[in-house]
Amino acid sequence: MAKCALAIGGTGARCLEALVHLCAIGMGPEELFVLVLDPDESNGNIGILRDVITKYQDCRERLGSGATIFKTKIEYCTEKLSWSPAKPRERLIDCFDYPTLKARPQEKILADICDLLYTNSELKLEMDKGFWGHATIGAPIMARLKKEFKEANEAHSHANNSVGNPWRMMRNKIEEDLHGGVGGAHLFLFGSIFGATGASGLPAAGKILRDVLGKEVHIGGAFLLPYFGFAKQESRNVSDVISLSEDFFHKTKIALQYYSDIWGLESQGSPFDNVYLIGETELGMRQGDEQRPYAGGGPEQNNYAHYIELMAALAAIDSFHTERNFNAEQGSKIIRECTIARNANSVIEWSDLPESGLRERLVIFTTLAFAFRNFYHPLIMKEYINRSLRLFPWYVDHFDRKEIFDPNKMNAVNGYFKDFLEWLYRIHHSAQVDLRLLNRNILRKSRESTENGEPYKSLADYEFKDLLSDTKGACSHGYDILWQELCGLEKIKIEPYSCEGKLLYLLYLASQRFCNQNYQFVQNTTGGQT
Repeated sequence: MAKCALAIGGTGARCLEALVHLCAIGMGPEELFVLVLDPDESNGNIGILRDVITKYQDCRERLGSGATIFKTKIEYCTEKLSWSPAKPRERLIDCFDYPTLKARPQEKILADICDLLYTNSELKLEMDKGFWGHATIGAPIMARLKKEFKEANEAHSHANNSVGNPWRMMRNKIEEDLHGGVGGAHLFLFGSIFGATGASGLPAAGKILRDVLGKEVHIGGAFLLPYFGFAKQESRNVSDVISLSEDFFHKTKIALQYYSDIWGLESQGSPFDNVYLIGETELGMRQGDEQRPYAGGGPEQNNYAHYIELMAALAAIDSFHTERNFNAEQGSKIIRECTIARNANSVIEWSDLPESGLRERLVIFTTLAFAFRNFYHPLIMKEYINRSLRLFPWYVDHFDRKEIFDPNKMNAVNGYFKDFLEWLYRIHHSAQVDLRLLNRNILRKSRESTENGEPYKSLADYEFKDLLSDTKGACSHGYDILWQELCGLEKIKIEPYSCEGKLLYLLYLASQRFCNQNYQFVQNTTGGQT
């Protein structure tokens, strides 16, 4: 049944993007409703997320819902993927009605408290571009979530119309699972606790949602500790409201101490059933890799994808599979603790990741992505080839002669694979730690070949079959063996919604067989649309 994911701030949006890619490779739930909570609705991270989801949905529409890949039905409110608690150009002095407080003698003490808690620059900061790394600015604004969600909850009891209201739509999804779903209702929150939007919104949203939804809903949360840094601004005024990487660990220490104080040592007072603390000890990037530029907000805040966000997405998958552990008689939660850590300080290998099935799924899907982009997409898109498809055995066996590939739909599928491979490249070049998952050099070469146009066999045959960093391919050839596997597929019942979907599914099955042979994976024996 449907699960709900709430991303708070730009970091949350990046984690949600990683979750979308996990859904693409077949690891997601049946249905997923997503929502981003951010005062900066023009945030570049949200724009990237919206684009990736749109391309994902298009691939799923092409393929149909029967196959393993793109199986998750991802939904969000059509009116808006993100919701802002701040009004356009709103400032704290507007929120507190500061001029009125200052002018009334009996309320001047409240204005004095504002002066004590906030600098003049903070009071006058326009918050529709975010909170600029200052969680104290966001805290009073995030409190509005309680009113918003309570109104959505009350409206749900009177009408089931959720058009244009993301909170009511999320409430409807949760209600459906509570009264008819298998496994109960699950909600998962992503956010950083070292910045501003996540730090001010994550605990507040968890508490508010728990109070409104009650004890039956399973709520999990990924609390992202510091895991990236960015270049300093060359010059600034001392009164500027900015965020500094060197403050991240200090902010995190204070936040964790605060949560410990208000929730108790055993977390019985926590609104979360599962809390995942995920971070990195080194905030820099490898020498020679691209650096994160500083951006105060808006479209320029396009953060470099990071492997820690993949870890957060895996935490969401784990939480979705966790049953609600609550002792109704004692009124307390049953705490489940787990700790993971990498074996070596400077290296991350497959064995360091908490999900054992990720390796096979990711490699098979990456093989599919490279094969489609580097070979089959350019092959089919060439007009002279399009007239000769009947000469290919795989086309004769599985396609009607009247079936024609739509260039726009082929380009749409190709667009998602391009974003997916770019995401893979970035998470492999995101930190000083050495990710020994996929072959970094191949990811880099493929990316560089696409900068000046679409690739055509941009990866050599020996490169295509050596996508893993820890295992050399066993096959003597790559593209040729995959072609043979595609031609050798038996006729099976496939009911996708399009000609392009049929090709995508067949190529996935061929990629699965190729990887089983090339990397010695366990052969899938379930048959059909697995």
